[in-house]
Amino acid sequence: MTLGEKMRALRRQMGMTQADLAGEEFTKSFISQIEKNQARPSLKSLRIFAQRLNRPVSYFLDDGADVAPTPSEAQRMLSTGELLERQGKFEEALQTYEKALAECAPTDYATRGQVYRRRAHALVELDQLPAAVQALELAAEEFRLARDTAARAEVDQLLGDVHNRMRRREEALQYYEKALLLYEEGLAPHKDTEPSFAMLRLLTEMGLTAAQLRKWDAAHRYLKRAESLATECRTLYRWGDLCRSMSRVEKERGNRREAIHWAERAVAYCDSVLDHIVLVRALVDLGELRSSEGRKAAMPFFERAMDVAQAKGDADGKSRVRAALAKLAEQEGDVKQAVELYQSAVNSSEDGWRTSDIRRSLANLFIARKDWEAAAKQLESNVAFYEKQRCNKSLIETYSTLAEVYEAAGKSEDAARCLRLSMDLYRSQSE
Repeated sequence: MTLGEKMRALRRQMGMTQADLAGEEFTKSFISQIEKNQARPSLKSLRIFAQRLNRPVSYFLDDGADVAPTPSEAQRMLSTGELLERQGKFEEALQTYEKALAECAPTDYATRGQVYRRRAHALVELDQLPAAVQALELAAEEFRLARDTAARAEVDQLLGDVHNRMRRREEALQYYEKALLLYEEGLAPHKDTEPSFAMLRLLTEMGLTAAQLRKWDAAHRYLKRAESLATECRTLYRWGDLCRSMSRVEKERGNRREAIHWAERAVAYCDSVLDHIVLVRALVDLGELRSSEGRKAAMPFFERAMDVAQAKGDADGKSRVRAALAKLAEQEGDVKQAVELYQSAVNSSEDGWRTSDIRRSLANLFIARKDWEAAAKQLESNVAFYEKQRCNKSLIETYSTLAEVYEAAGKSEDAARCLRLSMDLYRSQSE
């Protein structure tokens, strides 16, 4: 059997379509050309196909293997679980993956790793993120034992994604850095092969995460590499977000002109692809940058952002515009207007994390006015949210600020309580 015939036989045995095998990195037509022996994948691409078809790369390169081996019971259950996921039956898929693990030989590290990885995917869809992290950690260990560097890099990248969804940015960046190291050591594309989409995606996510952590130099380094690779690949991944983050990075580095340039690129790109969600955010960014020139220079961007958000029913977008207008009013000394806009932004926000950011800005405004009771109310609301999200880092910071607010308000017992809670959480994080 030729390489193409082997791929087609295995794909059909596993119930996969050509689109399934192609994934995000390739096209259906490319898979068709390979199976018809009209094209031959690079070794790097073949590694990806081999992983998805549960076979070592050597199987496809060994001309002596004239028939595809029958998949094991565990592999059949793995394929069944993936089919259930495509049908949206994630609970049933989890049960199937449990059965697949029971059928798996203890030394079949590759298959076990694939089952754990698929299990994590189903858990993410069910929003059971801590359990998904555990499954991915188990997958990483199985792939380490299988000596599958490509799979380990992919799992580390997925771990970064899940931690990002949990707002654990430091942990996310650490896993992304581990994945990058694996890619650079064993998977970096040769100059005569196509650039890796996986590398482009990874560098972009690293840059965005580093920017959220205010690690400006690291964010600039990763995003510039992503920009260069995107140009080489002729592929754009989260380009609007990349441009927005580059604008923020340049602003923090003191390069206002470059910051405006990147914000304008973000607006132009989102306009061209009709990405209204990111467009609203990019317009807000541009308005905030122009606000240093005065209200007249900033308002056209804020007004257009609000028009787009209202037309598309983007509640969170409207909240962002109102928060930006509140900041502008605060800069101009109109405290009453700023408070009203911040409160309106809180009421229209549909994202808990975004709401907590706005409440923090509102609390800071009240602290500046020495309105301790109003500030404490906003901070206590954030405490309730952070406790629910189990975000200890934010809890530590908020309890510490609350202690200062209560102390200034003359509420010594509440101040002592918040300070104690802050210290207890800090110690638990250090152990």
